[in-house]
Amino acid sequence: MMVHKHTKIVLLLLILILLSLQVFCKKLKVGALTRRKFKYFIDAAHDNQKNVTTATGFSVDVFHTCIHALPYEVQYELIPFATGSYDDLIKKVYVKEIDAIMGDSTFLRTDLSMSTLQRLILTWV
Repeated sequence: MMVHKHTKIVLLLLILILLSLQVFCKKLKVGALTRRKFKYFIDAAHDNQKNVTTATGFSVDVFHTCIHALPYEVQYELIPFATGSYDDLIKKVYVKEIDAIMGDSTFLRTDLSMSTLQRLILTWV
């Protein structure tokens, strides 16, 4: 039951972010975890020759579902993230290096102490 509540909140935030992109006409930079911990959620790989990151899995399916549900096209780029902790990835959102996170991540209350959620709401809504 709790998983569905958190999933709805995450989807709502993602949709709000995506809706605001039409106004800003900016390419969404999505941090994609390329570590192979939980392949069911995300299995991402970066091709250094082509400089392209590809990803599959549940998190990717949810992201694509949200993107395709919008009445306009949203340009996005997957940014690979292979080293560092989940906190490091959240800090990348906080310092505006990336706009969103795709992967097997969960925001805990301690993660939100950096005002990540507040920054997302103020910046994108």
